[in-house]
Amino acid sequence: MTMVLLPPATLGQTTETVLASRDVGYTITCNAPVSISTTWADARAGTVDGPNINRFGLGSHKGVNIGRYIIANVTAGTTADGNPVAVIQKNTPADAWFGATAGTVANDGLRQYSYAPVGTLVPGAYSTYAGTIRVTATINPTQNLDMSTEITLDGLSTMTVNYL
Repeated sequence: MTMVLLPPATLGQTTETVLASRDVGYTITCNAPVSISTTWADARAGTVDGPNINRFGLGSHKGVNIGRYIIANVTAGTTADGNPVAVIQKNTPADAWFGATAGTVANDGLRQYSYAPVGTLVPGAYSTYAGTIRVTATINPTQNLDMSTEITLDGLSTMTVNYL
């Protein structure tokens, strides 16, 4: 992503500041058609305030958590082998697949997202998957942060591709 400088005066002193969402495209390419799912993990989980599997940490600055971000699947426009597909999900490996919406992804590595022919709930086998995720960051109140030095947002999440 592009580096953006945020003047401290644009951030809430006593309230959280929600930054503008950013859309990020992705492509997953396989050597042959195969059914896949994706799961997510947060490498900065220790920097999220409160337990919530839909939040990812933005790192810390001088021992204080900077904030959090969420990742959401943008289901509209998702394709596989160039054709529209439905994004489906299941919350645990034992659950049944159901139609996903543009909801937030979980950071627990359990909730799976897959791709099905439109109108079905069965993962299809494709060679190329393409879609978009939307990332929205929230910065903690500046009264809790040391604003005397530059603060770098340091979120790190991993999308894992699982073969079904």
